[in-house]
Amino acid sequence: MKVEQILSQFQATGVETCFHDRHIVAQIYAGLDGRNWRLRDYESRGGYQALRKILGLDGGPGMTPDQVVAEVKASGLRGRGGAGFPTGLKWSFMPKNYNGPKYLVCNSDEGEPGTFKDRWCLERDPHRFLEGLLIAAWAVGIEGVWIYLRDEYHGCRAILERELARLQADPPCALPVIELRRGAGAYICGEESAMIESIEGKRGIVRAKPPLPALQGLFGQPTVINNVITLASVPIIMAKGAAFYKDFGMGRSTGTLPFQITGNIKQGGLVERAFGSVSYTHLTLPTTPYV
Repeated sequence: MKVEQILSQFQATGVETCFHDRHIVAQIYAGLDGRNWRLRDYESRGGYQALRKILGLDGGPGMTPDQVVAEVKASGLRGRGGAGFPTGLKWSFMPKNYNGPKYLVCNSDEGEPGTFKDRWCLERDPHRFLEGLLIAAWAVGIEGVWIYLRDEYHGCRAILERELARLQADPPCALPVIELRRGAGAYICGEESAMIESIEGKRGIVRAKPPLPALQGLFGQPTVINNVITLASVPIIMAKGAAFYKDFGMGRSTGTLPFQITGNIKQGGLVERAFGSVSYTHLTLPTTPYV
């Protein structure tokens, strides 16, 4: 059987996906041109409005941490780092009545060959990621944040350092301590427990579980771990609602995902689509990629 015949068996139809025009409209990467990535640019596109809505700084009633976690749960958002674990459920694992510090670690290692969705987001829309990070930190009660950044991403590091300084100069809310940590250059450190070992200054090797990081993670404290694109999706959910986000995709795979297209194809690049709306045709015909 030819490869086209095999792939056609898995090709989604419009009926299966409830396909409509919005399924091909970018959400995470909307309105970007490679130059409008600064704080003022992000705010001009409605940036940090979701955070202000949560905190009641827009004149509304605000939301409680439990309401934020429930909204993320209702959206169906799953981890974009590969495992696909429900994000809201992961946040809910963090202990509420805990006397010590709780930490958030963002996995920005992106060590798999041919991957660049995190780099693209950090270079062209860092504040969408930072807003999602702050929402997650507020909802879970985080005191310290570590952004574990791939060592080769020198440009991303420079941008994050500059934009974090701007954010700290005029913060939209009380900020947790945020530290940029250089990756160790080892593929295994993309695994969450090996990444924790690396941040602690140890050799990056996988920890035995249990305990889960939510109970005993970084420096022995409760820790939630999320990917760049996972956090970048959160402001969309909080600004437009879980129902809006869940309308993208199909089944348990809701929302959009940046698809990294490389290899022996006519045109590579990065294309954001809803789950279920990308088929073999998208990979064989010329597209309009973001990069």
